[in-house]
Amino acid sequence: MDDMKQKLYESLFFDIHSYTYKNDDECDELNTSHIAGCRIKKFYRVDNKYFDKYFKDTGNYISYIEGDVPDKVLVVEKVCALDRYRYTTHGKWLLHSEIMGTQLMNFLGCHCAYNIAIHNEEKSEDDYDIFSMNFIGKGDKFYTLRELNCNLSRGLEVSVSQLEKSLEDYFADFSDKDKERVLEDYVYSYLIRKYAIRDTDFFQGNSGVIVNKKKGTLKYINFDLEYSFGEEKNGLEKDLRFCYSRFPIIYTKFIQIVAMCRTVLNELKEEGIKYQSYIQEQNILTLACALRSINDIVEDITIDNALKTHY
Repeated sequence: MDDMKQKLYESLFFDIHSYTYKNDDECDELNTSHIAGCRIKKFYRVDNKYFDKYFKDTGNYISYIEGDVPDKVLVVEKVCALDRYRYTTHGKWLLHSEIMGTQLMNFLGCHCAYNIAIHNEEKSEDDYDIFSMNFIGKGDKFYTLRELNCNLSRGLEVSVSQLEKSLEDYFADFSDKDKERVLEDYVYSYLIRKYAIRDTDFFQGNSGVIVNKKKGTLKYINFDLEYSFGEEKNGLEKDLRFCYSRFPIIYTKFIQIVAMCRTVLNELKEEGIKYQSYIQEQNILTLACALRSINDIVEDITIDNALKTHY
């Protein structure tokens, strides 16, 4: 548990680096405007020393890098609501939530883009940017859930049915095992992102599937988590009951990770967490509240299933 405690603790904290960066015009042809419905994003190349954490432990992060570590890492400028509020408390909240949400999802076992926070030395002291390491590699093609006709607003059961059909239609060359793994990754990420991290902006444009037919790879990925640690979402019990019946292994994995996180957070609280900021403290309190709500529903489902078995 001590190792898990340390890893969870580290996922709740992050560094803001200082660095001078300029737009990389050579990469302007990499059009990401279809992702989350945003405008074309700017690309930068940043010294690899700022990605030490990634290269030491890739974890569940996905990037374009294969083989040797490049001197400069290709990153995408985060174009989000942060731009509209960058000098306000709300803007700082978004920055903290983006990094914390991403690091937590990685720790909890979800595939994500890797983010870092950087202050440009040529700009004012309060001017920070979030950069996301490019996750589309050579030969990769990326499909958002919107492009795969997966409607998250309809709930987990409907969206799984929609995604399952699209996987058959779009990726017929892949094995059933590959497609089932993507479905399982989606279901697990959905539960973590919607109910544990409480991302209030989780929709069809900010996650999807990366495919490389030449390599035979099919991967599900999450990004854009600046609205993590928000209000409680409806539908938890219905989605959990569906997961229990259709994906029992994922259900067990989810409730076990929730239980582990609750235990570790309680231990950290007893030891006295030294918070990085008020924003971080509030986000951790929201996480604890979300985990408690999940646990309450899980207890109800467990009791119901026990009664059904008994009678």
